[in-house]
Formats: sequence, structure tokens, C-alpha cells
Amino acid sequence: MPSFNSRAFIGASLFCAVIVLTVTSIWLYTKQHSALIAVIHTMVGFSMLIVAIWHMVKNFKPLSLYLNPKKKFNSKYSVAMPIAFGLCIYLVLSPILSLAPALQIYQLGQTLKATDKADMEVSSGDKELKYIERSIKKTWGTRTDYYCRA
Repeated sequence: MPSFNSRAFIGASLFCAVIVLTVTSIWLYTKQHSALIAVIHTMVGFSMLIVAIWHMVKNFKPLSLYLNPKKKFNSKYSVAMPIAFGLCIYLVLSPILSLAPALQIYQLGQTLKATDKADMEVSSGDKELKYIERSIKKTWGTRTDYYCRA
């Protein structure tokens, strides 16, 4: 009977979640808002949060050793926690204070979404043309030779 290895499950779950969140993040950043993609992104994000909390609970002692700047790790003081904390503060405050590159990243995303919207409008075509095409299909059916009829 196979046993359940929680460490393998946590690692595989976080790996899969990172891949899905990366793809859906890029999709939501560059394309017009899609409710389906947003729901997938949200559900996987919440499940990743739960698994990450589970990971931190199961690995509290090693994480506390890695992140404590006062404890030595391999005979050296760890600077991981101050760097991670500083980076997190910068990423939170940069959009609030309009620091670089937050505003530029936001503007790039809006430009990409506007381009996608314009492409969708062009590909959807003229409303009158769509009406004519629907009328032709309704009258002649789905045959490919309806333009040849007199």
C-alpha cells in the first residue's frame, strides 16, 4: 500500500501552483480580463496559500534558523531575512509612492491590454458586416458555395 509523503505533496503542489500562477498572471497582465482565468488564478492562489502555510508549519525550525540574522548558518551570519523583508517592503511601497519601476510596469500592462482590446475589436469586425454574414448563413445555410448562387 503506498504511503502519503507530505513533503513530496507539498513540494509538488507548490511547484504546480507556481507554474499555473505564473501563466495566469501573465495572461491577466497582458490580455483583456477573463473571468475564467481570474477564477483559476484565484483558486490556485488560495490553495497555494494553504499549502505554503502547511509548509511553514512543518518546517518552522529550519525556516527560523535560515531567517534569523542573529544565528549563524554555516559559520556565517544570515542576511536572508533583512534582504527579504526589505524587498517585500519595497514591492509594497513602490506602487503607493510611485517609485520605479511600479508605474512603468503598470503602464506597460495597460498598454498591452489596450492593444489586445483593439485587436479584438478589429477581429470582431463591423457590426453591419456581421449582420450581413449572419443573414447570408441563415438564408443559404452553412454551405461553402453560397456566394456562387444567383
